[in-house]
Amino acid sequence: MEATLKIYSVIGTDENEFSSDNLISFLDSNQSATDLTIRIKSPGGSVREGWTIHDLLKNSGKKIKTIAEGELFSIATVIFLAGEEREMFPNADGLIHMPRIPNPEGDFQAADLRDMAAYMD
Repeated sequence: MEATLKIYSVIGTDENEFSSDNLISFLDSNQSATDLTIRIKSPGGSVREGWTIHDLLKNSGKKIKTIAEGELFSIATVIFLAGEEREMFPNADGLIHMPRIPNPEGDFQAADLRDMAAYMD
């Protein structure tokens, strides 16, 4: 038996975002499914929430197929990688970027943090 989940939003815990709680509800409602198809169109969002979704999928005990539809950006790419089988639509677009840490004066990049660590040493 197969079940399909559509993740067509920002990844996060706010209203109208896709969260790990949404995934848990889906998994609970589809316990008898052996195969899951996860259709993803997302600009990304919360890194912490995205990794939780990835781990829940990988540890669900089900065969996972992920399909990228349209935008597959940022942390949504990590969820996409949870699939044992992966497919991207011909016009889908993936984006992976440097990690960032929000800062009121401008986001920190990895190189900024290395420079700060060297200065602190």
